[in-house]
Amino acid sequence: MSTGGYREVLTSPRERLTLFRWGLRERYRHVLKRMRGIGIQRVAVSVFRGDQPYCNVAYQVIQGDLGPLEVKFFDS
Repeated sequence: MSTGGYREVLTSPRERLTLFRWGLRERYRHVLKRMRGIGIQRVAVSVFRGDQPYCNVAYQVIQGDLGPLEVKFFDS
């Protein structure tokens, strides 16, 4: 996929987003920031072994980068 296609996918309107094996580092967060304002209302995030500290930080990062929305965590 060309970079133009990558940008189009990230900014296509959608209500839901699922994140698998997602890192909280800034190099990954630019993807969320790019998707802000496209209509996402719910985010599901995979979590390894019930890592509560990860969930706490991920929730804050998602709210900060995408805005207020519903965040659910599930066991990966």
